[in-house]
Amino acid sequence: MSDATLLLPIANTAFARLLRLVTTADWERPTPCDGWDVRALVNHVIGANRRHTMLLHGASAEDTDATRSVDHLGADPIGSFVSTSAELLAAFAEECALARTAHHPAGDRSGADLLGMRLLDVAMSTC
Repeated sequence: MSDATLLLPIANTAFARLLRLVTTADWERPTPCDGWDVRALVNHVIGANRRHTMLLHGASAEDTDATRSVDHLGADPIGSFVSTSAELLAAFAEECALARTAHHPAGDRSGADLLGMRLLDVAMSTC
Protein backbone atom coordinates (compact mmCIF):
# COMPACT_ATOMS: atom_id res chain seq x y z
CA MET A 1 0.00 0.00 0.00
CA SER A 2 1.37 3.41 -0.91
CA ASP A 3 0.90 6.81 0.70
CA ALA A 4 -1.17 7.83 -2.33
CA THR A 5 -3.54 4.92 -1.64
CA LEU A 6 -4.21 6.44 1.76
CA LEU A 7 -4.38 10.03 0.52
CA LEU A 8 -6.75 9.63 -2.45
CA PRO A 9 -9.81 8.95 -0.24
CA ILE A 10 -8.96 12.10 1.76
CA ALA A 11 -8.72 14.16 -1.44
CA ASN A 12 -12.00 12.62 -2.65
CA THR A 13 -13.72 13.60 0.60
CA ALA A 14 -12.47 17.19 0.28
CA PHE A 15 -13.60 17.38 -3.35
CA ALA A 16 -17.06 15.97 -2.51
CA ARG A 17 -17.41 18.47 0.34
CA LEU A 18 -16.74 21.35 -2.06
CA LEU A 19 -18.96 19.85 -4.75
CA ARG A 20 -21.88 19.85 -2.28
CA LEU A 21 -21.48 23.65 -2.05
CA VAL A 22 -21.96 24.20 -5.81
CA THR A 23 -25.27 25.89 -6.62
CA THR A 24 -27.06 26.11 -9.95
CA ALA A 25 -25.59 29.58 -10.45
CA ASP A 26 -22.03 28.29 -9.90
CA TRP A 27 -21.77 25.82 -12.79
CA GLU A 28 -20.88 28.51 -15.33
CA ARG A 29 -18.38 30.35 -13.11
CA PRO A 30 -14.78 30.39 -14.36
CA THR A 31 -12.03 28.35 -12.69
CA PRO A 32 -8.27 28.90 -12.60
CA CYS A 33 -8.06 26.36 -15.45
CA ASP A 34 -8.06 28.33 -18.70
CA GLY A 35 -11.27 27.80 -20.66
CA TRP A 36 -12.93 25.63 -18.00
CA ASP A 37 -15.93 26.65 -15.98
CA VAL A 38 -16.96 24.77 -12.83
CA ARG A 39 -19.05 22.32 -14.86
CA ALA A 40 -16.13 21.46 -17.17
CA LEU A 41 -13.76 21.01 -14.25
CA VAL A 42 -16.13 18.73 -12.32
CA ASN A 43 -16.93 16.80 -15.50
CA HIS A 44 -13.19 16.30 -16.04
CA VAL A 45 -12.68 14.98 -12.50
CA ILE A 46 -15.62 12.56 -12.71
CA GLY A 47 -14.67 11.49 -16.23
CA ALA A 48 -11.08 10.90 -15.17
CA ASN A 49 -12.30 8.62 -12.39
CA ARG A 50 -14.09 6.58 -15.04
CA ARG A 51 -11.14 6.65 -17.45
CA HIS A 52 -8.65 5.54 -14.81
CA THR A 53 -10.94 2.69 -13.76
CA MET A 54 -11.19 1.68 -17.41
CA LEU A 55 -7.40 1.85 -17.79
CA LEU A 56 -6.83 -0.32 -14.72
CA HIS A 57 -9.19 -2.88 -16.24
CA GLY A 58 -7.32 -3.02 -19.54
CA ALA A 59 -9.09 -0.45 -21.74
CA SER A 60 -7.17 1.03 -24.63
CA ALA A 61 -6.07 4.64 -24.84
CA GLU A 62 -8.54 5.11 -27.69
CA ASP A 63 -11.46 3.74 -25.66
CA THR A 64 -10.70 6.00 -22.73
CA ASP A 65 -10.14 9.04 -24.94
CA ALA A 66 -13.58 8.47 -26.46
CA THR A 67 -15.15 9.29 -23.08
CA ARG A 68 -13.72 12.82 -22.93
CA SER A 69 -16.71 14.41 -24.67
CA VAL A 70 -19.31 12.62 -22.52
CA ASP A 71 -21.39 14.39 -19.84
CA HIS A 72 -20.24 12.57 -16.71
CA LEU A 73 -22.25 14.73 -14.29
CA GLY A 74 -25.69 13.46 -15.22
CA ALA A 75 -28.64 14.52 -13.08
CA ASP A 76 -26.70 13.98 -9.84
CA PRO A 77 -23.12 15.29 -10.02
CA ILE A 78 -22.41 14.48 -6.36
CA GLY A 79 -23.70 10.95 -6.77
CA SER A 80 -21.68 10.56 -9.96
CA PHE A 81 -18.52 11.71 -8.21
CA VAL A 82 -19.08 9.51 -5.16
CA SER A 83 -19.85 6.39 -7.21
CA THR A 84 -16.99 6.84 -9.69
CA SER A 85 -14.59 7.55 -6.83
CA ALA A 86 -15.65 4.37 -5.04
CA GLU A 87 -15.29 2.34 -8.24
CA LEU A 88 -11.81 3.72 -8.80
CA LEU A 89 -10.72 3.09 -5.20
CA ALA A 90 -11.96 -0.49 -5.55
CA ALA A 91 -9.97 -0.87 -8.78
CA PHE A 92 -6.81 0.42 -7.08
CA ALA A 93 -7.40 -2.06 -4.22
CA GLU A 94 -7.45 -5.04 -6.59
CA GLU A 95 -4.53 -7.44 -6.37
CA CYS A 96 -1.46 -6.13 -8.23
CA ALA A 97 -3.37 -3.06 -9.47
CA LEU A 98 -0.48 -0.71 -8.76
CA ALA A 99 1.91 -2.91 -10.75
CA ARG A 100 -0.35 -3.20 -13.83
CA THR A 101 0.58 -1.50 -17.06
CA ALA A 102 -2.16 0.79 -18.35
CA HIS A 103 -2.25 2.16 -21.88
CA HIS A 104 -2.84 5.81 -21.04
CA PRO A 105 -3.27 8.27 -23.96
CA ALA A 106 0.00 9.95 -22.87
CA GLY A 107 1.83 6.61 -22.96
CA ASP A 108 2.00 3.47 -20.89
CA ARG A 109 1.78 4.05 -17.15
CA SER A 110 1.84 1.77 -14.14
CA GLY A 111 -1.16 1.55 -11.84
CA ALA A 112 0.97 3.39 -9.27
CA ASP A 113 1.51 6.19 -11.79
CA LEU A 114 -2.24 6.40 -12.40
CA LEU A 115 -2.84 6.60 -8.66
CA GLY A 116 -0.41 9.51 -8.36
CA MET A 117 -2.06 11.24 -11.31
CA ARG A 118 -5.55 10.91 -9.75
CA LEU A 119 -4.34 12.13 -6.39
CA LEU A 120 -2.75 15.20 -7.93
CA ASP A 121 -5.76 15.93 -10.16
CA VAL A 122 -8.35 15.63 -7.39
CA ALA A 123 -6.25 17.51 -4.85
CA MET A 124 -5.53 20.34 -7.31
CA SER A 125 -9.24 20.56 -8.17
CA THR A 126 -10.06 21.35 -4.55
CA CYS A 127 -7.95 24.52 -4.60
